[in-house]
Amino acid sequence: MQIEWSDDAIQQVNEIIAYYESEGFIKAADNFQLALVKTITKIVKMPSSGMPSRSIEGVRSMQIDSKRRLFYDYVENAHLLQILDIFDLRQHPSKRKF
Repeated sequence: MQIEWSDDAIQQVNEIIAYYESEGFIKAADNFQLALVKTITKIVKMPSSGMPSRSIEGVRSMQIDSKRRLFYDYVENAHLLQILDIFDLRQHPSKRKF
């Protein structure tokens, strides 16, 4: 399966890791990266396991950790997983794109 990242998702991951590292929370940065890899691995094994989006058909989400949710789209006929967004759950839900 091919995995494609949106520019927004890449930027969000980089900002999260950079924040943790700049504050000296190296273990938190490592834990986030590990949780992200585990979440993507789960999605690759079972793409339909994520929660469907209420606003956009085909988009699903899965919680990464207690603070973040990953939004993705799986294009079955192309075996393509598109990572669309990482949403911080501490924000108001109206700020969600999906």
